[in-house]
Amino acid sequence: MQTVMRRAAEGSLRWVVTLFPNEAYARDAEMSLTEYEDFVFGACMPDPEDPVGFWGRLFEPQQHIVDWLHGKSCVRVLSSETDLKLSISDRVFINSDGRHNMPSGEIFTGPVEDSVEGSV
Repeated sequence: MQTVMRRAAEGSLRWVVTLFPNEAYARDAEMSLTEYEDFVFGACMPDPEDPVGFWGRLFEPQQHIVDWLHGKSCVRVLSSETDLKLSISDRVFINSDGRHNMPSGEIFTGPVEDSVEGSV
């Protein structure tokens, strides 16, 4: 584990994590196994003609959002039944563009632990 953590911190660790469709996941999703397989595989390879190219093209638009978020201090989520405020001051934002998690397409971060206020 020390080697994994060291290499991850250095940026030299190559890894990808995914889930394997099975009956339990399908049941939790209220789908048949075949439906769930189609769902997962469709999310992992949304462009069957060029799946590698798809994930490569995802980096830039997500990085634009990561760059925009850098230096921001607060997020507010507001809808008809939700009003949440949380601090993101000094947080790191990670562009998840298919290099480590599959399916992907997220931007990872976390709020300042004691900053969340509001209701859902």
